[in-house]
Amino acid sequence: TSGVIPGKTITERQAAEGLISNVLRVERALERCVKQQPPQKVYDSVVSFAFNVGTGNACSSTLVKLLNQRRWT
Repeated sequence: TSGVIPGKTITERQAAEGLISNVLRVERALERCVKQQPPQKVYDSVVSFAFNVGTGNACSSTLVKLLNQRRWT
C-alpha cells in the first residue's frame, strides 16, 4: 500500500509492478529472519503471511520460529 493516493487511478500494469515491488520487499525482509530454506509451497505461504501481517510481525511470529527449527511439516 505504499504510495497509495486516495482517488488516484492507476493502470493494471502499474498495479502489477507495485505488487511485484512489494512482494520483493517482503522477501528481502524475510531473508533477514528466516534462516532455513523451507519447501517452495511453505515459502510462498510465509511470504503471503508476511505480506498481510507485516514483516516485523512475521519475523517475530511463532511461525518463523518454527520455520527456523525446520518444523514445517
